[in-house]
Amino acid sequence: MEINRNMIARRRFAPLRMIALIVAVCAACGASFKDSAAQTRAVPPGKAHVYVYREASIYGSGDSYDLYANSHLIARMTNGGYFDFDVDPGQVALGVHEVVIPLAILTHLLNNLSLDSHPLYTVRAQAGQTYYVKFELGIPDFKMTPVSKDGAVAAMSGMNRFDRR
Repeated sequence: MEINRNMIARRRFAPLRMIALIVAVCAACGASFKDSAAQTRAVPPGKAHVYVYREASIYGSGDSYDLYANSHLIARMTNGGYFDFDVDPGQVALGVHEVVIPLAILTHLLNNLSLDSHPLYTVRAQAGQTYYVKFELGIPDFKMTPVSKDGAVAAMSGMNRFDRR
């Protein structure tokens, strides 16, 4: 009888162990901002540099969002990370599409009808400049807001870089 109780206990905690494993693996992905040369990286001549970050939060923690710049897929944003990229000077329309799981197809369609006509934020990029943008989940909409360098560096410290798509 004791063996059955142990087996039942192991089965009950199996999902928690799996979640812990996934979190540990995800935390190990990408370069940490604190350790990255990206903090002091020079902007290439004739380009501007953009950082987009998403702070870790319980709300929407399992959701992923594809980041677009001028309708080009840049990166997949998960919970608590950043991505940086170079852009040509001019207007850079930033937006996201929610990564769909089969049960959320209707929600996805309603939230993502037109990325091109409704960017979340537009950077007016100038050559040699660096821009910092925070992505946040909100009800009912997502939002992106510009952030000062000091605020962004503090927020991104210890975050891992998202993988390029």
